[in-house]
Amino acid sequence: MISIVPVVEGDGEVEAVPLLLRRFLERMNREDIIVARALNAHGRSNITKPGGFERLVEYAQRKDGAAGILVLIDADSDCPKELVTGLCIRAKQSHLVCPLVLIAAKPEYEAWFLASIETIRGRTLAGTPGLDSETSFEGDPERIRGAKEILGQHMGVGRTYKETLHQAPMTEYLDLNLAIQRSRSFRRLGNTLKQLLQFMDAGETRVTPDVCAC
Repeated sequence: MISIVPVVEGDGEVEAVPLLLRRFLERMNREDIIVARALNAHGRSNITKPGGFERLVEYAQRKDGAAGILVLIDADSDCPKELVTGLCIRAKQSHLVCPLVLIAAKPEYEAWFLASIETIRGRTLAGTPGLDSETSFEGDPERIRGAKEILGQHMGVGRTYKETLHQAPMTEYLDLNLAIQRSRSFRRLGNTLKQLLQFMDAGETRVTPDVCAC
């Protein structure tokens, strides 16, 4: 079977991002596509630095069955438009043999959990207590800073949020519809994945998006 190869920033996303993409593919009735193990950049700077992005793309498209690449990066304090457009230009200058799409989580992956906090709180995560059952979040998850710290503050006494331990199970409990409604960048993830599937189905070696709104 053909596969989508995710490229991610760090250890926590290696398991979480493929899980999230599989949930989207199931929603789209695309059982014909598998999601490969994510390629770990071991840090955001290894994606953005000169030559780093290009090497990751080359490694990704060498994977067995690779038919599409999805690069997910945290926007952090950067403008998603500038971040993604810059990487898009670099991707187009690479020797691509399959389509590639880029998405920036605004401001970070954990902000998507805040967009669906009521379906994640009170759950057991990786066999241990997770967020307190009274945890809530008001406001726009894309306008806050420190989503990881916010999650950590609601983990209970003596516990904290750890990406490698909690990111995947929180992704499993995340409600796609709520996150789509409340987070523009999460909504963009779903739309961008649809574009990638269209390129794969058509056999087009395309890169998208060219631009995205801040």
